[in-house]
Amino acid sequence: MTLHPSVNPPCCFPDNLLQCNDASDSGGTWWVARTRSRHEKALARQIYTHRICCYYLPLVKRPQKSTNRVRMSLLPLFPGYIFLRFEGQQRQIVLRTNRIVQLIQVLRPSELIHQLRQIQIVTQHENQLELVDVLSRGKRVRVAFGPMKGLEGTVVKKRGRHQLEIAVNAIGSGIRISIPADMLEAVPY
Repeated sequence: MTLHPSVNPPCCFPDNLLQCNDASDSGGTWWVARTRSRHEKALARQIYTHRICCYYLPLVKRPQKSTNRVRMSLLPLFPGYIFLRFEGQQRQIVLRTNRIVQLIQVLRPSELIHQLRQIQIVTQHENQLELVDVLSRGKRVRVAFGPMKGLEGTVVKKRGRHQLEIAVNAIGSGIRISIPADMLEAVPY
């Protein structure tokens, strides 16, 4: 079912969730929630409406066919996953939504926040994203200039074109975007 854009929940609640400088000043524990099939946006909407906790759900525009029309829909970038930050009692409230299959505690929250910031920047500037399995690794690079300056990932070549893979290790997935090779610089070890 295609929702009107105004019915979709915001990608990030609160808006500044990923802007904290350190995971310790974020006020709560980070979790990756694996949701029931096609319940990501419903869970985000429920959390947002009732202000249960903080969440990040990256959404991207994708074409959806319906009868003889093609509509653009906002779909979760990582199907089945939503990133949550909450404190003790909020856990029970979140679980009572009956939309979560599994909660995975994030052991390195500062790494997750860094990766999610990168995902957030890319999803704001790029619509042609490709979901990838991050097991295929190449050289670590950083975008040197442009609107995505500072993003770090792994460079891969596909069909003769350079692409940047940005990983979200907590779920073993990531995204891949096309980017000119001259915009990339090696990340020193």
